[in-house]
Amino acid sequence: MISLRQRIRKTGISPQPWRRYKGEIRLLPISAQTLFKNKGLPWDIWETELKSEGFLSEEENLWGALSSEKRLMSKIDADVCEDPWDETWTEEDFIHFYSKDNNIL
Repeated sequence: MISLRQRIRKTGISPQPWRRYKGEIRLLPISAQTLFKNKGLPWDIWETELKSEGFLSEEENLWGALSSEKRLMSKIDADVCEDPWDETWTEEDFIHFYSKDNNIL
């Protein structure tokens, strides 16, 4: 079980589109404000990804979910995409995974 806040926290949301509207982010609860990171994923990518994983319904938007403390803490049972890095990987495994053949680069 993982909450919406836990899902976003590791990577963060890029504040890029909101730099002009700093007051908008301040309207969110503190627990949502801390999810914004300079090197986070863009807002639209997060919204699409969370809808595909089942954290958001098709009618729901990310702003509405972040605005509600209760919604941030709601948990779902989901297989969350984790970072593919594994401590047991060798350098060869790492190079193979991030090759152009895997369309990641």
